[in-house]
Amino acid sequence: MDDNEAAVRRRNQPQQRWSSAWLLFFSYLQPGLVTSFLAPRWSTDALPRLRNHVTAESIPCSSDSLISSFITLQTQSNKTLPGNFWGDNITATSFNMELHNIAMGDPLSAIDCLEIMEAAYERDPTDSNFVRPDSACYTTVIEGLCYGNKDDDFVERAQVLLDKMERNPHLEPNQLTYSLVCQKWTDSYQHDFTGAHAQKAHDILLAAQEKKQQPTGKLYSIVLEGWCRRVGKVPHAMEKAEALLKEMEESGGKVRPNVLTYTSVIGALARSRYPDLAHRADEMLVRMKAHGVEPDMVAYTSILNCWSRAVSRKERERAASRALDILTKMEYMYAEEGLLHVKPSTVTYVTAIRAIGNSLHQDAPMMAEDVLWRMYNLTKTGRINVPPNVGVWNAVITCYSKAGSKLRKLQNAQRAEKLMVEMLKRSKEEASIEPNVRTWGGVLRAWAASSQNDSGEQAERVFRLMQKWYKEGRISTKPNVVCYTTVMNAWGRGNAPPKKVIAKVESLLQGMEELYEETLDLDVRPNKITYITALDVFSRKCRDTVGSRAQATIDRMMRLYSKGVGYDRPTRIVFNALINAWSKSTEPNAAENAEKVFRWMETQYRAGDDYVKPDHVTLCGVLDAWANNAENGGAQRAQDIMEHAESLTLEERGFVHSIIGYNILIKAWGRSRCPDSVERAEQILKRLEDEDHIRSHGIRPDITTYSSLINCCAYYTGDKDGREAAFRLALRTFNKIEEIGEKPNHITYGTAFKAIANLTPMDKNREELLERLFHKCCEEGQVDAFVLSQLRVASPPKLFHKLVESQRSHLNGQDTKRILRSLPRKWRINVTE
Repeated sequence: MDDNEAAVRRRNQPQQRWSSAWLLFFSYLQPGLVTSFLAPRWSTDALPRLRNHVTAESIPCSSDSLISSFITLQTQSNKTLPGNFWGDNITATSFNMELHNIAMGDPLSAIDCLEIMEAAYERDPTDSNFVRPDSACYTTVIEGLCYGNKDDDFVERAQVLLDKMERNPHLEPNQLTYSLVCQKWTDSYQHDFTGAHAQKAHDILLAAQEKKQQPTGKLYSIVLEGWCRRVGKVPHAMEKAEALLKEMEESGGKVRPNVLTYTSVIGALARSRYPDLAHRADEMLVRMKAHGVEPDMVAYTSILNCWSRAVSRKERERAASRALDILTKMEYMYAEEGLLHVKPSTVTYVTAIRAIGNSLHQDAPMMAEDVLWRMYNLTKTGRINVPPNVGVWNAVITCYSKAGSKLRKLQNAQRAEKLMVEMLKRSKEEASIEPNVRTWGGVLRAWAASSQNDSGEQAERVFRLMQKWYKEGRISTKPNVVCYTTVMNAWGRGNAPPKKVIAKVESLLQGMEELYEETLDLDVRPNKITYITALDVFSRKCRDTVGSRAQATIDRMMRLYSKGVGYDRPTRIVFNALINAWSKSTEPNAAENAEKVFRWMETQYRAGDDYVKPDHVTLCGVLDAWANNAENGGAQRAQDIMEHAESLTLEERGFVHSIIGYNILIKAWGRSRCPDSVERAEQILKRLEDEDHIRSHGIRPDITTYSSLINCCAYYTGDKDGREAAFRLALRTFNKIEEIGEKPNHITYGTAFKAIANLTPMDKNREELLERLFHKCCEEGQVDAFVLSQLRVASPPKLFHKLVESQRSHLNGQDTKRILRSLPRKWRINVTE
């Protein structure tokens, strides 16, 4: 029986556990104490009366043999403890010391001992053999519950003890008590998808404030860290963390944030969805210095990490230069000013390279490679000892797999391969840079991203070379499942004939399956991502048969798993990919087949199979399938599925709704060509804006919701009065975006131009509206190729030339991409790719 099973069994047998603790408790008693406890109050011939008395006093005693065990202790004259903790000289301190020994090994028994002592004292407070457990005793047991135990049941028990202390006037929780329980709640974040555990920790902080105990910086930091860990998973976690930091900064020095506090928030920003997350990270640097906190290497590296995850065009255009500025500053402070705490580490350089790779600078890969050679130079000159390792080289190769035009991507792939060859040569003297599987994978990804007709052939060439060299013993890196999967992806992204691509991908997949069955080598076992990649290739190359091919592939995966030889089990993400494949298929009954998979997953989940529990991606996939077949009742079917999902409880459904599903539903009505499509879509938005719906579902309309409704209006094909009504709704929806504090994005502007083109007559009013709207789009930096294409459709040629081509009159008016590149940078600076 393992530890978890034992714990469960013990929790399910409270009487037995109490009896064991009762024996444990009395095993520490000296013979004199046992005698004084059993006689003269109870004689040995009155055991039933003793048992009844103890039970009445909430000190359980399950059998006569148990009481006999107590009597047996009288004969153990050699039973003593160091320090004489028990007997007439017992104190709360001595009891607490023994309680600590028990709590560290068996916290549940420590709870029982605490309750037994408390019950015994309450029965006769004058008896010097017993003491009233004080706050320190409770804190000791809480510490035992929180120390090294990952079971959520233990933190619940710790919370119960803390609540009891707060209710009891004789017990006063201190900062240690609060910190222990807070830390336990914040640590239990892996399954805390709603933030309930983080809120528990936050409530403890508020309780400490209500007790007029000024919480320490440590307690604030624990709660703040709890919210930071949940950013990206729990809505509003980032806002909670930022609010706590601001509260600490404005406390007048009572709770000072330190470098760890700020670093936690910066780390959370990297996981947030803020479009300006890198700018916010830089602001944290300013705030740190304003509050007398000196950033260290970890803080600077965390800021670099934010730049490596920037999403807006504005920030990505700055990412490379900003990363180099931070790196240069750290090098100067360490090498010239002697500030040891800011010495850049290898991780710092890797993060800076990733930030450069995330930038939109056309020379980003070369800039990243310059950092690599810069590290060699710094080490050689003795300024900073940071010799590059394989991780640094891999980061540079990854940069070459990301950026560039079609011609540049070819050059990048070639350069990535040359760098790997250079690593092989240098590794004879520098063992730390021997290419590993990530190195080879980076080169394979570079070829996959090269956008060449022969991307698949080139990736497979490198892969076969890797196999050959491994068999010959020239390299120690064995091709694994990631390499196979990347080659499959390369074939899918290349421009080889579809039939050839499908044949190659299926051959690679079946080759992996056969190799695994022969060797049972887990390194080459096809995994979920492998099968999902195959489905993605089918979606790219054969939309007329993608659904049936995907279904056959997953059916085979399920048969292989059922063999019981270790094949990867198909789980939710695999079936989500299958639904997605059906949603992209042009085959008859594709949407019906997507729904069948969805219904099967629901049935399996209700039967107890959590591995295929549907999530919001599952729901969105089947809604999208019907949205892509919206005519002839498809939109209504999507509506029915959404209403079915809403009718279930959270436990029955298995997931929390997201706004994406409602956005897809609006899209479905827009494509339906139903006479009431606009009204149906508007009803969805009104429902989403209803405060009761927001409270019950926890979601609000986002910018995509409003853009989807405008797009729905643009698709309307009814009579003149209907088109006028649809256009008025589109304008109201566009204006509402700013009323709620949001800003239209490039999608919103593009769909607005589409609505104008489809719903209004070509007259002076239309031209004035187009001109006004485009100037606003330029001011907000939201011009992209989609905006220009829709503007061109909506505008007379003369107006389009006036608005756009006059900026670069020498350009061909039909070349939207060239026009976009020629426009002022500020017109497109805020476009998020």
